[in-house]
Amino acid sequence: MSEWLDSQQKPSGNFCKLLQERIEKTNPRRTLTAKESKRLSRLEGIIDKLRRGENVQNRQLQTCLSDDKYKQLASEWDTQKLFREELKDKPDELKRYEDKLKEAYIEAGTKHLTEAETVFSFGSIAVTLNYFLEKANAPSVIDFISLDVEGAELEVLKGINFEQFSFKYMLIELRDLERVESFLKNHNYVLEKQLSVHDYLFKYS
Repeated sequence: MSEWLDSQQKPSGNFCKLLQERIEKTNPRRTLTAKESKRLSRLEGIIDKLRRGENVQNRQLQTCLSDDKYKQLASEWDTQKLFREELKDKPDELKRYEDKLKEAYIEAGTKHLTEAETVFSFGSIAVTLNYFLEKANAPSVIDFISLDVEGAELEVLKGINFEQFSFKYMLIELRDLERVESFLKNHNYVLEKQLSVHDYLFKYS
């Protein structure tokens, strides 16, 4: 937080430089412990089951995740069940739209896969970023937000009520600059700088 406050007292070029250094900085990898390796192996087995469409019991996840992670997962699942209950009677038109949207995402995602990677689908309830901001009692003016959503940048941005929330800076990983820049321009955001091949910094003007 202190770095952010310092950067606000300096020209925006210094802020861009700070972000550039953070992006380019890599975290050193360490060797997994025997316990971590065993847990990773179990998680990989669970992922294989999910890819084959098999059910995974909660107790299997509980043995692979830390207590905090499992509690977080359980809490998120309870939230998912509430959403599913609210949306179980969706109109047929909305269902058809969601199916087409899912197909479009899968098709778009395959463009960036290597030969060794494959696509598998799973069900989840989506909510807007605005929902999470409201749930977190976020301030109306937010200093900085970073988006890395694997091609769904525009959809996430459309889920923000820009009259309710604004951001001083937005760092977005994207591959379709023209569409995102055009959308953000309508909400008073300008491209400040390209920080890497796919990372762009936008500033509220």
